[in-house]
Amino acid sequence: MERLLENSASPQIFGGNAPQLAADPHAYGEKAGEGTRWNPTQEQIGILEMSYRGGMRAPSAQQIEDITAQLSRYGKIEVKNVFYWFQNHRARDRRQKEKRRNSLGLSHM
Repeated sequence: MERLLENSASPQIFGGNAPQLAADPHAYGEKAGEGTRWNPTQEQIGILEMSYRGGMRAPSAQQIEDITAQLSRYGKIEVKNVFYWFQNHRARDRRQKEKRRNSLGLSHM
């Protein structure tokens, strides 16, 4: 399983304990800039969305590993895929909320 490192870059989201993948792509047996893009199965997406709707917004490193193990039953997946899925989903939610707020004529508070 991939190695997770401590990350202090996002304390506001993860309390300073965000999992971060090794910055060196060679650590995963890939050359820099190479590799294949993750293409999630419908089952994987369903499980991720159900977890998110259930309140899991910023899973811990252990939760990410557990989710990855569960999702691996339905297709190829890596820890980084789960981490980035949650990160991207939170960002998408923030943009949608901001868009709705702006469409209602509300300003930033």
